[in-house]
Amino acid sequence: MKLLPDGDRESDKRKILLPVPYLSASSLFNKKNTAILPLQPPQEDFTDGWQHLSTQVKRINQLAYELEAAILELKMIADNLDEQKITQASKQFPLRKISCKKVCSYVPLTVPYVQQKSDGTLIVKKRKVDLFRSEREAKYLAQKLRHQIKRKNSHLKQAKTRKYINFS
Repeated sequence: MKLLPDGDRESDKRKILLPVPYLSASSLFNKKNTAILPLQPPQEDFTDGWQHLSTQVKRINQLAYELEAAILELKMIADNLDEQKITQASKQFPLRKISCKKVCSYVPLTVPYVQQKSDGTLIVKKRKVDLFRSEREAKYLAQKLRHQIKRKNSHLKQAKTRKYINFS
C-alpha cells in the first residue's frame, strides 16, 4: 500500500462496481398509469379463526354460568331481606299474622349457552334457571332426615318393648 499525496491510501481508491439496473427516461415515462394497490393485511391462518371461535364459545358459556350465579345470588339477597322484614314486623305486632310484600318476584328465566352438536356444528341454546332448586333440595333433605329419625325412634321403641316383654 502506498500513500498518495492527499493522504489516501491506494487501496481505498479502488472503486467497487455494483450492478445497477439500467433505467432510461423513456422507460419511466412509457409506463401506463396504474393505481397503487392499498396495503392488504396478511391473510389470517384458518386455525386462528377456529381458535377465536372456540375462545368465544368458552366466553359465552362462562358468562352464562356467571349470569345464573348472579341471579341466584340476587334471589338469596331478596329472600334474606324478606325474612328481615317479616322478623321486624312480627316484633312490632307480635299478636298478628304477618304477611309482607315480597322484595322481588320471579318469572321463568333462561340463559343462553353454546353447545356443539354431534356433527361438529355449534348451536346457541337456552338453559332454564331453576330459582327454587335450593328450596326443593332443602325440603327434600328435611323430609329425609325426619323419616330417618322416625325410623330410628320406632326401632328404639321396639327394642325397649322387646326388652320388657322378654322373660328369659
